Amino acid sequence: MKTQRSYKRKSNVYNAYYKLIWSWFKANEKQLYTDLITKNRNSKDYPDRRFTDIFENFRISINAHSEKQGDKFEWFFFGNMSTVAYAFLEGFIVRAPESAYFTFRALDPHPNGFSMHYKFDEVLIDMDTLFFYEKESPEYPDLVELVFVHKLIGKTANKKSMKSITYHEGGRHQAVNQDDYLDTVQMVLTQYLCAYIGERDLLLKIDKLKFQDPRYVKQTLLPLTKIEAFLNYRYKDYLTKDTKEVFIPSDDKDWYVFRGELLEGNLTEDFVDIKVFTYENRFAYPWIGSFNMYYNHVDHSETDKKLALYQTNLVKTYFKNLLTIDTNCIFLDERVINDVSGDYSETKVFSFACKDVALAAYMFQNVKDVVGNPLAIDYDFVKDKYWETIDIFRTTYYESL
Repeated sequence: MKTQRSYKRKSNVYNAYYKLIWSWFKANEKQLYTDLITKNRNSKDYPDRRFTDIFENFRISINAHSEKQGDKFEWFFFGNMSTVAYAFLEGFIVRAPESAYFTFRALDPHPNGFSMHYKFDEVLIDMDTLFFYEKESPEYPDLVELVFVHKLIGKTANKKSMKSITYHEGGRHQAVNQDDYLDTVQMVLTQYLCAYIGERDLLLKIDKLKFQDPRYVKQTLLPLTKIEAFLNYRYKDYLTKDTKEVFIPSDDKDWYVFRGELLEGNLTEDFVDIKVFTYENRFAYPWIGSFNMYYNHVDHSETDKKLALYQTNLVKTYFKNLLTIDTNCIFLDERVINDVSGDYSETKVFSFACKDVALAAYMFQNVKDVVGNPLAIDYDFVKDKYWETIDIFRTTYYESL
C-alpha cells in the first residue's frame, strides 16, 4: 500500500540534521542495543526517549518506539500526523544506516499490521473491532472523507464523572482527565491506523479523518480489511484527473486587494492573484501551505525595523523567483495582519497551493533558515483539494464585478 517516493537524492535542508542524528546513532548503537535489553522502558534514559529528545532538539515532534523483531530491534518513528514531521521523516528514513542490531521503519504499515492489536482502557482495538465508511460529498467528488467507528468513542459518554484515568502507550504511563479522554482515545485509534495503514497513506490518501460512536451510525460499515483496496481505488481515480495544466501567475498589478477585520479585531489586507479563481486543476495541488512571519515593531530598533521590512520583501522575491523554476507550488495569497492585541504589531502570511507536501516543506524550511532574526517564522500545511481556503475571496471578487 506504499506511495513511497525517493527523497534520498533530493536536495534537502534537513540533511545536516540527518547526518548528526545518524552519526550519534552509529557511535552509540551497541550501547543502545544493550540498554533496550537491560533498562526499564519507563526509565528516563531509555533509548526510545533519547531518540525522541533528539528530535525535539531540532523542534520536530516525532516519537520513537522500539520493538523486538527476531535477533534485532526495530525502531518505528511516528510523526503524530504532522505534515512537517512527515516531510522530515521522508528524507530521514531513506538515509538510515545498515546495522547489525537494528532495523528502522517510518510512514509505512507495520509488517504484522493484520495481526496487531492495541488495548486501551480494557477495550480491544484490532481489525475486527474497527470499521469505517465514506462520508460522500456530491459537490466535492474527489474529497475522501472517512469516518472510523469504534465502541471506545461511545465509551467516552460514560466518562463524564471520571476524575482521572491512566493509560499505558508506548511504554509510558500518562494520566488524563475527563476533558482529555476523547482526545486520548482518538490519538490511540489514529496510532493504530498508522500501524495498520501507514502514516504516509493516512496523510496522502485521506483528506478528512473522523471518529464516530457506533450507536449513532446509520451508514453501511465496511471492515478495516477493505481499507487498502478502497484507498488505492480512490487515490488512483484522483490521480488520473490531473490535466497537467500549467499555472501562469499574473503580474503584480493584476492581484486583487481584499481588506477586512478578523474576529479579534485585527485588520487584514490580502493580495490575491485573480487567476487562481478560474484555475481548473486545483485538485492537483491539494496542500495549502502557510508561511507566517511575525514582527513586533515596539521591541526593536529602527535598524531592526528596516531589516524586517527588507527581509519580508526578500522572502516574497525569493519565493517568486523559486516558483518560476519549481512547479510544485502556486502562490495564492499575501496577507498582512495589523495586530491590535500587542503580541505582534504585524504579521505577514504567504499562502501556497502545493503538490508534494514534503518538497514544499523543504522549500519553506530553506527560506526560514536563510531569513532568521528579527522575524519570528513558522509554517504549516492543511489538506484542501478544492481551495476552500480562498472561497471568501472568490465570492467577494465576483460580487464586486
